[in-house]
Amino acid sequence: KYILFDLDRTLWDFQANSFQTFKEMYETFRLGELCNTSFDVFYSQYKSINAVLWDMYRQGTLLKEVLYVKRFSLTLEHFGVGECSDLSRKLGDFYVLEGPKKTGLVDGARLLLDYLHTKNYPMYIVSNGFKEVQNEKIKTSNIDQYFTKVYLSEDIGYQKPNRKIFDAILCDLRANAAECLM
Repeated sequence: KYILFDLDRTLWDFQANSFQTFKEMYETFRLGELCNTSFDVFYSQYKSINAVLWDMYRQGTLLKEVLYVKRFSLTLEHFGVGECSDLSRKLGDFYVLEGPKKTGLVDGARLLLDYLHTKNYPMYIVSNGFKEVQNEKIKTSNIDQYFTKVYLSEDIGYQKPNRKIFDAILCDLRANAAECLM
């Protein structure tokens, strides 16, 4: 009866869109010169740091506002950039503002959404991503018309895969798990 989708890496091509945004940021802020390193090395270091911080965020041990900035400050510090809090905030702002404007979808995502839409399946997004970012991604990618509702962990208070987020959604849908496909 109900189809629930994750957004990042399921419909919205997080890897390609993030890479494109990061490349633009690297060039705009001349990070190669500042850090004396190539884009590939800088990006690889960022991804390693970001993965650790996202795990901390999912576990509830790191605040969103800290994650926004710390992923960049730790990357810059790794490359020997001293006091970098102002630049880290600018990088965080750039990434959060520009990334969601990217419109790349995972191969086949639009075809699947079109097909399910013709079958009149009610579809929903369930995402751990930040609401100011996820809503923009959905809108700019022009997939908002497919979804009845967007459920964000930030609004519900629990992160996937915690069962409580799914219980809250089932309650809102007045459905049982057997009626849903995630």
